[in-house]
Amino acid sequence: MEIIEIVIAKIVSKVLSHLIIRYLERREKEKGSKQPNREP
Repeated sequence: MEIIEIVIAKIVSKVLSHLIIRYLERREKEKGSKQPNREP
């Protein structure tokens, strides 16, 4: 039982981190498209 719980926890953490990274990248892209190069 304990081993299964550890494996599930690892998978969940991997999936969560992957989803968070993709979400942040998408937000950065939207920011960039909304604000066209105002930096010098």
